[in-house]
Formats: sequence, C-alpha cells, structure tokens
Amino acid sequence: MRRLHFYLIRETLPLYIVGIQVLYFMQTSRLLADLSWLVVRGVPMGQVGMLLLLRAPEQLRDLLIAGVPFGVLMALGRLGRDSELKAIFAGGISPRALLWSTLAGGVLVGWLNFANNELLAPGANDAFLSQWSLAVYQRPDLPIAGFQVNYRFADPSTGQVFYAARFTREGELFGVTVVDERGFITAPYGSCDPRENIWHLEEARRTEAGVQGLPEELGLPVPGECGLGLDTLQSWQRSSVRLRELLERIRHATSAGLDAKAEILDLHQRFARPAIAPLLAWVAGLVGLRITNRAVGFGLTLVAIGAAYGLWTGAQQLVLAGRLAPVVGAWLPCGLFLLIGLWFARE
Repeated sequence: MRRLHFYLIRETLPLYIVGIQVLYFMQTSRLLADLSWLVVRGVPMGQVGMLLLLRAPEQLRDLLIAGVPFGVLMALGRLGRDSELKAIFAGGISPRALLWSTLAGGVLVGWLNFANNELLAPGANDAFLSQWSLAVYQRPDLPIAGFQVNYRFADPSTGQVFYAARFTREGELFGVTVVDERGFITAPYGSCDPRENIWHLEEARRTEAGVQGLPEELGLPVPGECGLGLDTLQSWQRSSVRLRELLERIRHATSAGLDAKAEILDLHQRFARPAIAPLLAWVAGLVGLRITNRAVGFGLTLVAIGAAYGLWTGAQQLVLAGRLAPVVGAWLPCGLFLLIGLWFARE
C-alpha cells in the first residue's frame, strides 16, 4: 500500500507543478506588462527580474491552492485512461485508499500555503514595494511601504468618492479625482492637511455637465481622518502584515470603534485558504475516480478552479459591501465544497 501511495504522489506532483506554472503565467500577464513599461523607461533588467521574483510569494497565495485540482484530476485521468485504476481496484484496493492519498496531499499543500503566507509573502511584499518605488518614482529616500497606490475613500453621507493614484506618507497626493453629485474634480497633485481634514488641490478643474472649468486651488473637507495614507487601519497593506500584527490592528480598530470587517475577513481567510486545499483534493479525487479521459479531466480542472475563484471573490465582495459577515464570507467556499464532496461521496 505504501508503494501505491508513493506511486500516486509521483504521478500527481509533476502535474501539480505544471498546473502552478500555467496558472502563474496566466496571472502574471498584467505584471509583465507593467514590468515591460519599466524596461522601456530604462530600468535595468536585473532590477526588473528582482521585482518579478519578489512578487512570486504573493501570487503563490492562491496558486498553491489552485494547482491542487489540476494535479489530482489530470493524474487520475491519466491512470483511468491507461486502465491502471481498473488494475488497482482488481487487486482489492478500495477507492477510499486512493482518496486518503489525495487528502493527505491536500493537507500538506494547506500547510505550505499557510507557511508561505505567514513567513515569505509579508517580507517579500515589503521588499517589492520598496523596489517598485525606486524603479517607478526614482525616490531612494522613500521608505518601505511609504505610499499607497490607488487610494480610494467613499463618504456614504454625501455620496462623494475620493481617489488618489498615489498617497505618500508625507501627505502628498498625485493623480487626484473627486466625484460628487455635481460632477467631478481632477487635479494633478495636492496635499493632505491632517489637522483640518482637508485635501488641498492645486490646478484643480471641476467638470459639470461635460464642461470643464479653469484651473484653481481648492480645499475639500474629507470626512473622518485625513491622513488615511499609512498611519491608520484602512491604509495598511494587509498582504505585508503577519498574523500577530493583524490581530493587534483588529484589536485597535475594535477599541477605537472603526470598521474592521476587511481585516476580520483577512484573518479568517488566512485559515480558510489552507483549509480549502484538502477539500479541493478530496472533491477532485472523488470526481477523478469517475473519469477516464485526460481532456475531460482538464475541463473539470478549469471548472473547479473557476468555481473556487468565483466563490472566493464573490463572498469577499459581499462582505466588504456589508451583506455577509466576515466569518461567513471567509468560510463559505469551504462549506460549499464540503457539501459537494459529501454529495459525490454518497454515490
């Protein structure tokens, strides 16, 4: 039996790695486009390669999980096509024994995912942000994680939406857009006054009814705390935060009466993401024992990965919109795949 388990691992592991590589290149297309822009600007290839390497742990958060159904379904599809599964069952080995092998592999992947998220990704993401700031903004004095990109804030009471393409620790604003009921305001740069909670915009232009006004200096009140750049909860880069820091920030937000549902969701996802790996391996094993064609296995792989990704992102959006509790949104995909597995197991 031990030899059979090692044989299944030998068959599944290469396909699992291939699946991660395929999904990695699919996911990296946007990043490669950005990096090619850096090359055009004259950034050395060595620095660009380092950016790509430093981003890998962050991308592996999902890829380590997504590769599980790929490897299991493709491996079992190959064994079924070559009638090796029939030979195994004819030898008196039950399908349940094979499922234990896939389940054990899923547990191992879950542990690897948790270790990557907690030990590698935070430090690598910090280094990525530092290297990116040096390459894009040519600011050697910019500290690690010293700015926030694509900052957004909405005020439900007034319907205003504040956006800055770059928000630095010093309160500098670049690429500002403010939308309100009258139209929208754009400004190339400005600054944030944390004492009065005001965004001071320079060369700002208001557009109403399709007509753009003349450039002027504007001061726009911002509800809440103006310095949301990096000194408060909403601006922290959660992918750069380890578990202990995240717990501290949730405690701080709760005691201060701030909205911490995004951070609570992140906390539960750090455990739900590794937990879904053995569930995906189990479901993929149950389905894989019923197929005998590798093409069918590949098609089912795409369906499984798409379903998991859709559930994950959909539940996250519902939580952030306030329609689901963070605990429910984080564990909903695990619960649904558990039900799917029980349905296949009863047949």
